[in-house]
Amino acid sequence: MDFTPLKSQEFDVNSWIHQIFKSDQNPPEAADLEEIFNRFSTQLDNEISKTTAQINALSQQVVVQVPRVAREFEQTHKEVNKLQEEITAGFNEAENVQKKTTASMTTLERLDNIKSNLLQTSAALQEADKWTSLGKEIDQLLDSGDVHKSYECILGMEKSLAVLDQSTSEERKLILEEVKNRLEALATKHIIQAFETNDMDNASRFFVMFSKLERTTQYIKYFENSEKIKLTQEWRNYVELLSFKEAITKFYDDLMDHLRSKVQWCKVIFTNESDEFALNVLLGLYTETIGMLEPSVQYCFDVESRKEPFLDLLLQFNQITHRFVQNLRQYIEANCNAKPKPGVLLGLLKVLFSPFIPQYPKYSSYHEKLVVAKIQEAIKSSITTGNLTTTVDASALLQERIDCAKRLLPEIILSVKEGEEKILMLNHGYGYYHFGRGINAGLEKFRDWCFEVFRILEGTTGSPEKQRSLLENSLSFGEACGEILEQVSQLDKNMTANCTRIITKLNTSNQCEWEAFSEIYLNKSLLQEVNLFFQKKETLLSSAIVQLKKLCKDTTQLILKVTAEPIENQLKKNFVLSDCNLKEAIPSEYITQVGEYLMLLPQNLDPFITSEASSLAHAFDQTGEDEIKSPVDYILSNISVSICEAYADRLLRITYLSEGQAKQLSQDIEYLSSVLEDLGGQLTPDLVDFSKLMKMYYTINATTTVDKVSPRILNIVKKMRIAPTQ
Repeated sequence: MDFTPLKSQEFDVNSWIHQIFKSDQNPPEAADLEEIFNRFSTQLDNEISKTTAQINALSQQVVVQVPRVAREFEQTHKEVNKLQEEITAGFNEAENVQKKTTASMTTLERLDNIKSNLLQTSAALQEADKWTSLGKEIDQLLDSGDVHKSYECILGMEKSLAVLDQSTSEERKLILEEVKNRLEALATKHIIQAFETNDMDNASRFFVMFSKLERTTQYIKYFENSEKIKLTQEWRNYVELLSFKEAITKFYDDLMDHLRSKVQWCKVIFTNESDEFALNVLLGLYTETIGMLEPSVQYCFDVESRKEPFLDLLLQFNQITHRFVQNLRQYIEANCNAKPKPGVLLGLLKVLFSPFIPQYPKYSSYHEKLVVAKIQEAIKSSITTGNLTTTVDASALLQERIDCAKRLLPEIILSVKEGEEKILMLNHGYGYYHFGRGINAGLEKFRDWCFEVFRILEGTTGSPEKQRSLLENSLSFGEACGEILEQVSQLDKNMTANCTRIITKLNTSNQCEWEAFSEIYLNKSLLQEVNLFFQKKETLLSSAIVQLKKLCKDTTQLILKVTAEPIENQLKKNFVLSDCNLKEAIPSEYITQVGEYLMLLPQNLDPFITSEASSLAHAFDQTGEDEIKSPVDYILSNISVSICEAYADRLLRITYLSEGQAKQLSQDIEYLSSVLEDLGGQLTPDLVDFSKLMKMYYTINATTTVDKVSPRILNIVKKMRIAPTQ
């Protein structure tokens, strides 16, 4: 039987007994139940007896041990109290010792300060005495010219000055500075001699001396001045004996040789300085040397450009300069373990390319003159001489000049393309903007030359016998203007795109000072000019195109004027008011002549207009009309308006009109309207109103009102009803 559940804190008697009976595989009979309970009770009593015995034994053991534990606890308590007293006494003793020690340390510190002050005072007195003696000694040494002993004496004076009283330090500093200046003047000739003889040991020794004397800048100046004298003398010799190209090539080669020989030399003499320091000194030397050359590089180039072709000389000079820069970069990157200080290299590159900055406007003027020269050559080769309007062959001569303009433009464009190839060789294409400005100015001159042809054409109007040849020449000239405008517009588009691409590419590639092209190739004013051009989003040839568009527009108006002249003359000379008494009136002769001219006009224009998509159509497009028409349609629509306006003006000047005449005019206007409709045109509003009033002329009186008719036209017609008094 399991009695372990009796030890549980959650022991339940009923559950336990139930579990015991449940675990029995043979359920008891009713007769055996009493026996089972008796046996169970006996076992339980035995278990209780065992447990009670164990509890009694444990209690007896506890009773025996308690007195001993109490005695040990009391003894431990006494020891703890004793230890606490000892700790308190220790703290008190430590506090007393600390107070005594603090007083002793204060005394020791005070004594140490007194000792330090005494030592400083003693040292100051010694240094003051030493300063006085050194001050007397330095004068003697400087007078004797002993550089090195004077230098050591000055170092001693600096050391003495560091410990002397501050109240007199400013005065002593001035004295020391004066002594340093005297030593510098004394050492100058020795330094220059070391430079001239390439005495590396003495040069290095003097650099250390000047560094400790805080005279490094002065030492560098002596070095630069010594080298400048040599380099500038070489330049003068080259200029006197050689051409400009040879002189600049030799000089740049000498600079490279100088760099190769002096890099290591400078690294040695500039003791304790970095490789960057030596490189910066040499690059600064070249910057100042090139800037002070006499005669200057700019002057020599200008003189040479008067002897040789400007463009060829400019490109060769530019190539020589770029080759020197490339050699310089390759040598520095391969042999120098340092990079130039920011600004030093950029300063050298600016000086190298500064002679090209004044050439941009000259380059622009050069290409302008190139275009003008082609125009002048075309004029000389042309047969158009004399007064064209007074010669028998004026039309042929005029046509020759028009054809000359057509031939000249391709030559100009070819010249531009050749110039584009060359401009890319000048400073990576940074002169493209000024190249475009020059071409624009040249094309403006070309437009002026074309405008002279227009003036000649304009001056020949009003001559009926020359009307056909004048119309032919005008149409031919209009086609030439349209063709010129088309080609120049395409040229402008290509050039502007090329310029934008080149400048944008170069501006975005400025990763280092070697490639800071916008700062190297342009000065501030030119850079501002180029940037302003791109900000305004203009095109390179915009000015020339504006003038060419105006020329096309003027030529278009001239063509319309020449085309309309015969009709206007017809109306002026042959306009006769006839009185029709017939039931069916027929058109007057003058209006039938106008109609015949209009009907035959498309046929007469066909020989001169080869296609609706011709260059003439492009010239007509510059009139500003939204709807683009073929040249024939454009001429017909505009001439219809001109004829209607001229006809209406002539009719409105009639002072008296009979009913028969009104009937005839109504028929004439109807005829003109039908002709215009066949040609795709229509009457003007004034003629429509006049035609309407002519049809009802016999009903009009002073009080008549007509809807949708101009009151002005109505009033004029009313006055026509009034017969003139005899």
